[in-house]
Amino acid sequence: MTKAVAKQKNSSFWERNRKSEGYLLKKTIMSIALKICRFILLFGMCFMILQPIFNKISVSFMEERDLYNPMVIAIPEHFTTENYRLAAELMAYSNTKIDYEYIINLIQNIVSPDDDASDVPPEEKQRKIDEVKQYVEELRKENPKIADIMSNLICEIESGEDKY
Repeated sequence: MTKAVAKQKNSSFWERNRKSEGYLLKKTIMSIALKICRFILLFGMCFMILQPIFNKISVSFMEERDLYNPMVIAIPEHFTTENYRLAAELMAYSNTKIDYEYIINLIQNIVSPDDDASDVPPEEKQRKIDEVKQYVEELRKENPKIADIMSNLICEIESGEDKY
């Protein structure tokens, strides 16, 4: 490096600004102002995207009386997790659906077995029927109406081997 370049790098900001007739100060101020504007815009857009999510989370912890209280906006007065317990209880239908579909498949297997096994021994058929009855009784705890329908269907299958 030459002495002139080294001297220029060591000179203070104000000296360089004075030599550039104020251009360096204007450029620095514009750069900082642009960064502040960019931050405000990004923060505003993030807030617009995330605010509804935060609102839903906040509402999920409110009791019903907080929902109707106009003074409560974001922070619940009466905090509760009852909404999550209720949602978990209501969404437990997935176990019933899986059990229901599984039982239907078992019944279908009894009524129309594989093409390979055209003659199913009566002991094997009774074992399958007993297995279905066991699952139906488990289903009865969660959904007695469907379990009654399936029990009637199984009784018809047992009584009328010629029909099925």
